[in-house]
Amino acid sequence: MKKLIVIFLVVVISGCATTSSLPPEGPSNTPMDKADTILLKVDQSPQEAYQNFAQYLSSKGFGFENTDESLKVFKTSMRSMNEINAQYSLDVSIMESNSSSVIRITGTGSSNTLGKFEIVKGGDSSASGLPGVSIAPQAWNKMKQIATSYPKTTDVSYQRN
Repeated sequence: MKKLIVIFLVVVISGCATTSSLPPEGPSNTPMDKADTILLKVDQSPQEAYQNFAQYLSSKGFGFENTDESLKVFKTSMRSMNEINAQYSLDVSIMESNSSSVIRITGTGSSNTLGKFEIVKGGDSSASGLPGVSIAPQAWNKMKQIATSYPKTTDVSYQRN
């Protein structure tokens, strides 16, 4: 009986430790470890947000691989990360939220070293071939910089899926 109680306590305690070590799913005002989504709140209709964010990305040099204006989603073409031998693209969807809209941004990267990868804060830091440079963190920083520079944003949050 004592062994059963001890085993039960070990399982419960280890389960709690595992759960508490995971970062919160969000949304959060600061990017948590393993965040893979950036959420931009804008005071625009979904149609206006779709058009304006697409124009913003175009002005930053992005092309578009897929667009669906009726669903308010698009995927940018792969864009080179000039500093390292890698590329990234953004997946964007616009959702209505009360009297405003939320722009949801995730990303995908590609390199000879990692192959295709999901852009995640604190993701795989495999070498880029350059001393001290890691591909996945560089891709997250690029995605975050593009998203948080959008001038029509009223709030920025992060989440992980």
